[in-house]
Order: sequence, then C-alpha cells, then structure tokens
Amino acid sequence: MNSVTWKTLKPGEATFIGLQFIPDLTRTAGKDCSYELSLPLVLQTVERYPYRVLSVTGSLEPPKLQFSSHHLMLLPTPLSAGIATSLQLTALNYTCPVEISIAIDEIRSDDDDDHTPITVKPDT
Repeated sequence: MNSVTWKTLKPGEATFIGLQFIPDLTRTAGKDCSYELSLPLVLQTVERYPYRVLSVTGSLEPPKLQFSSHHLMLLPTPLSAGIATSLQLTALNYTCPVEISIAIDEIRSDDDDDHTPITVKPDT
C-alpha cells in the first residue's frame, strides 16, 4: 500500500482530493479498458481501519477516426466524366487537434503520363 499524508484538516475545514488517472498504455493500446480501485481514506494514521473507502472507476477508450459511412460507392460514369461524393470524418477521444493527411498514388498511363485519378478536397 502506498500511503500519502498531505493535509491536516482543522475542525470545519474542507479540502479537495485530486486523483490522476494514468493507464498503462503499453497494455491498453488500441483497446477499450476499464479500471476499478478502492481508495481507503485514513484518519490519524490508523491504516487498519479506514474512515471511508472511496470507490473509483475509470474507463479508457482509445482515440479513433470515425467515418460517416463504412462503404464508399462511386457509381459508373462515362469515360472522362467526373463523379464526386462526400464522407465525414470525426475524431473521437483525442485530447488535442488531429492533423489528417491523405496520400494518393499516381497512375502511369499507356502513354507514360502520370495521372492522379482521384482528388481530395476538405469541405468547409
């Protein structure tokens, strides 16, 4: 047990207890997980008989990108005619802004020209 004495309260005095949750990211990477712990609140250093036991539960949901649709369908069109569609990306459970980069391969045509048949534009 790890005991920490940090405050002496006078009669009628109040204080806040701060708890910091630091999950073991090496074991939980990419997985939902939950934690439960009991935190004994001890008075007068009588550890065998805690005054009250605080129950703490926490859950960790890994950050992820959610797409508005699981399928992207482009309908057939005549050659040289363009078609467009939209999808929405949502950044879930991130604690800071997420920069998204998209790489599109070029295709070499029969006449040795490089083409990029798909373009991506952010909606505003």
